[in-house]
Amino acid sequence: MAAMNANPFRSEDRDAALAAVVRAEIAHRSDVSVTSIAERLGIRRATLTARTSGHVPFTYSQLHAVADVLGVLPVDLIRRAEEAMRHQGQRLSA
Repeated sequence: MAAMNANPFRSEDRDAALAAVVRAEIAHRSDVSVTSIAERLGIRRATLTARTSGHVPFTYSQLHAVADVLGVLPVDLIRRAEEAMRHQGQRLSA
């Protein structure tokens, strides 16, 4: 019996959805910006922009660091990304 994929979404779709959620969280906040978060994390703005635009996926550590600055749990960002994907109907093509 073949193993069932617990998450039916492609990794590229998950990465893009997570980037969109992080980008939206930053955009809806008046107390932070991509620049201010990058400065707090000690990384270049371009590095964070590459993640929030979906060009480069977040690493585990980066997601946790950004979530900490935003005052949210990483799992909440991931959950929101997965909900958005389900809503949009993005599914894994076998």
